[in-house]
Amino acid sequence: EYTRNKGLDDHYYKTLILQHIKQFKSASVLEVRSLLLDKLPDSLTPVQKQAKVKNLLTALRVSGLEGQKIVATQQGKGGRWELFKP
Repeated sequence: EYTRNKGLDDHYYKTLILQHIKQFKSASVLEVRSLLLDKLPDSLTPVQKQAKVKNLLTALRVSGLEGQKIVATQQGKGGRWELFKP
């Protein structure tokens, strides 16, 4: 119950996002939300959960995780995220 209320660390969520993108080559924001929604803490409101997903995607775009970054390949609601290839 403690973990459901507190949540897991951001490294775990970022790893899940990267694994999903590697497996499917890209992911939409909606796909990432559905992947993480049930894993985010119950103490967060739906709006806070959406903000958390947005912040995780931004962190992966800006600083990445273990040398891997993502990049938005399309903008807007149909936007997709892919691994950044320099």
